[in-house]
Amino acid sequence: MKKGVTVITIKQVEAFYWSVKLGTFTAAASRLHTTQSAITKRVQELESRFGVTLFDRSGHRLMLTERGRGIHDFAKSMLQQRDAMLFHLEGNPSLTGILRIGTTEMTAMTWLSTLIRKSQALYPSLALHPRLDLSGKLQNQLLDGDLDLAFLPEMYLHPELEALPLALVEFAWMGSPGHFDGNKCFSVEEISEMAILGQSSESVLSALCDRWLSMESSHSSILAIDNLIAIAGLAVAGLGVVCLPKDYFSSYLQDGRLVLLRTRQAPPTVHYYAMYRKELGSVLPRTVAGLAQECCDFKTEAH
Repeated sequence: MKKGVTVITIKQVEAFYWSVKLGTFTAAASRLHTTQSAITKRVQELESRFGVTLFDRSGHRLMLTERGRGIHDFAKSMLQQRDAMLFHLEGNPSLTGILRIGTTEMTAMTWLSTLIRKSQALYPSLALHPRLDLSGKLQNQLLDGDLDLAFLPEMYLHPELEALPLALVEFAWMGSPGHFDGNKCFSVEEISEMAILGQSSESVLSALCDRWLSMESSHSSILAIDNLIAIAGLAVAGLGVVCLPKDYFSSYLQDGRLVLLRTRQAPPTVHYYAMYRKELGSVLPRTVAGLAQECCDFKTEAH
């Protein structure tokens, strides 16, 4: 009788790879939608089966031992081959499970519901779990492995992230018609001397204002409120000027709640992208990112 062959399971290899990638068993468990104890058990099974220690567990973050570093590339290659085989056999990605999506307020208010409906119709076994936050925080969560996909503006592009273009969004300076002359053309210096309403530093609105006003050495303090509708309401009340997505707030201009402030310097624009990490298991987020390209429409109007 032949001696039995030692069996390594894909789940054990996944547990090892994602623990290396994300630095903790807890983070790997979140990525693989299981428990921390299950990840620990799978890694321990791999270690005991071959009598090796793969991780130095003495610190807060897992560190590979010399033996662990030696097999890491093999684990990565094995999982890449697994993904390639599944893609070839199925003819299209197997879209099942949970996809954690990061979205800004603008996306949530406009086309996110369209994406969710279309995804449910095409891939009923896939659950999209949206998370609403500021752009900077979403980028950090994406890089840390707490999100699988996020819709972010161009200033949050990163070497570790793949990015599929979605749309160009035009912004414009607006203010209360009772306080500002819509027929005047303002300079950057004049805008910088006004009370500017905006969002906190990790938002696209803050980044756009800073970039547009960067030619001025100083400008008025920005009152930060992390809600676009609330900011628009403060502008309507005459508390300051605000840089808002032009199409979304076009109804405010049409009914006279706000007036467009013409500027000598072209108003800001920003490209939005669907971003996900450059790593194993990216077939699913890449496919939904492609679906987002079809659904993306920032021109829905606020009311």
